[in-house]
Amino acid sequence: MTKQIYKVRQPIKVAGKIIKAGTVSCTQQEAAPLLKNGSLIEAAASTNSSAGDGEISMEVFAEAVAQLDTENPEHWTNAGAPDIKALNKAGLKISAAERDALWAQVDKD
Repeated sequence: MTKQIYKVRQPIKVAGKIIKAGTVSCTQQEAAPLLKNGSLIEAAASTNSSAGDGEISMEVFAEAVAQLDTENPEHWTNAGAPDIKALNKAGLKISAAERDALWAQVDKD
């Protein structure tokens, strides 16, 4: 099953791990009861105010990047940016252009 990223609104337990804040990557089946009771919201619904509809927030992008293995060359491009396929596996559906724009902001910091 494909995993997606969800924003945690109140502490939850997923796959035996308690998550108090931030985002979590889980299957739709795992997320369904947590979405229903309001513990999770879809990450796309948590974009920041400067992002337009459908844009990915820096917080969601950073959470997906944090799930990548810095020692795994398959998770990174030759230029050092996160690989699109690796981000997709982490639950973030993103285009190369979106990734590049967000990664440029990360590189500035």
